[in-house]
Amino acid sequence: MPLEYAVGNSLNTPALKTLQEVIDAIGSKKVVQYLQNLGFSRVTQDEFNVGYAIGGSTYEASTVEMAGAHATMINGGSYIKPHTITKIEFKDGTSPVVPDYSGTQVISAESAYLASHLMYQAVYGPYSNYMQILKRGYPIYGKTGTTDWGSDGLKFGIPQGAAKDKWMIASSSKYTNAVWVGYEKGIKDKDTYFDSKKSKLNIPGNISKLMLDVLHKDEENPPAITQPDGVTSITHIKGLYPYTAVLEGMDGSFVTTGMIKKEFNKLADPLQASVQDIGTFDASLSTDGNLHLTWGDYPDASKLTVAPNTKNLGIEVGGKWYDAPDCAVAFDWTWVYGPIRYKAQVSIQDFSFDVTSEQSSIDQHIDVKPGDKVNVCGYYAYENMNYRSNEICKEIQVEDKEIQLTIPSDKATKAEIESWASANGVTVSFTEVADEAKKGTNEIISNGVKVNGTTMTFMQSTIGQARFAVTLYVGLACGDNASVVNGACACNQGYEGDPIKGCTAKPAPTPDPTPSTDPSPDTSPSPDPTPSEDTQDQNDENKD
Repeated sequence: MPLEYAVGNSLNTPALKTLQEVIDAIGSKKVVQYLQNLGFSRVTQDEFNVGYAIGGSTYEASTVEMAGAHATMINGGSYIKPHTITKIEFKDGTSPVVPDYSGTQVISAESAYLASHLMYQAVYGPYSNYMQILKRGYPIYGKTGTTDWGSDGLKFGIPQGAAKDKWMIASSSKYTNAVWVGYEKGIKDKDTYFDSKKSKLNIPGNISKLMLDVLHKDEENPPAITQPDGVTSITHIKGLYPYTAVLEGMDGSFVTTGMIKKEFNKLADPLQASVQDIGTFDASLSTDGNLHLTWGDYPDASKLTVAPNTKNLGIEVGGKWYDAPDCAVAFDWTWVYGPIRYKAQVSIQDFSFDVTSEQSSIDQHIDVKPGDKVNVCGYYAYENMNYRSNEICKEIQVEDKEIQLTIPSDKATKAEIESWASANGVTVSFTEVADEAKKGTNEIISNGVKVNGTTMTFMQSTIGQARFAVTLYVGLACGDNASVVNGACACNQGYEGDPIKGCTAKPAPTPDPTPSTDPSPDTSPSPDPTPSEDTQDQNDENKD
């Protein structure tokens, strides 16, 4: 919770908690000495307790003491005892007496400035605290206060917890005034308390306003108090201490900027959010590919969910509970990083993927092959960012079995071989060879060896790499006008051409239509030495 908000709304719990932390750090004696140095004469070690943080318990102070302590903050931490005489003059001309009101430094100038800044914000900030009436054309530093009757007023007809006193202190850089209005004692049935109607009159605020107007009448507006060199600005993650540097790209609602003493302007690394170590992790794989992961339960179960944005900040003081329900939580790491999750990285050969679970065990199907090596590393990590614990790794070896593969016989058809190859995950290539003698048979070759009808041994992991070359022997398919002669296709008688593609009829011989006119015999060789069909047939007969 920002201090500006706590002071502007006069919240008790932050004040009580802060004083308790101070007491724990430096001891109550130093706190009492500090209060005495500020002029609170009634504060003693015997009476002091944490209730003094809100002016409660046995804490008593006069308006003069309140004005003196408040002015100390405006004076840069220097306490000047409140006084009414600034100078004594004599009628006889004697030199005037000017009292020495030099101050005593009781708090650092930086701390005094920061306290004054909070009171400036209480006046000018977005709060409904009755101090808006103090706003002027110059800076005003103010604070209100209220005490109640508790149960002491019941005998006077005063409601439980009704207000008894109201305070308002207002300062410029030149003047400080303290106003108290209230009831010294209760009177039966005389309404000696502040009800809602009286409170709305804002009596201390109106008195303070009039006093400011009178004090500054006919004067130049006073300036703001000077910021010491030892005060600087700081931007950090809201609600974290030590103050923590802002993550790049962080939602602006998690970021705040304020002022701080320069000596404390140090930012912690935002990545110092801790993840507890993992103690146990196990991984197992079933034969059907189900990967079962089990992590040890995260030690802090509250980190497994995103933290709520409100909680009760109540505190007990002197047997009295000061309730503060539904207070806004300024920051929790889970809002940025997400909740803690059970995580694992799964690697299968050269492929990897991540697993995230909200529970401490999970089942997930994975595709693996026989002989694969599965490496699984389990750890805890925030859901949104990779800030993680140590890891525990497990290695799983997928079983690789021997397979006995029976090769089809040399009588198997092409369809039967294809079905066999598909069922066993092997690759086959086919070549057809026309051979009448081997028609309807095949040869299956592996690594240059015929393996028809044999049984071969493979591993599950390597059977998919098996390759077989299959030769299918088929009958000769002669073309038209051709027949198989002595195991080969030949054109039928009277036909010629390609016996595979088909033969065509031979052309008939053509006689010479022009008779010779030369009476002398033709002794030149015949241009066509090919004998006629009849002569050829006769020659064939002679050969026979």
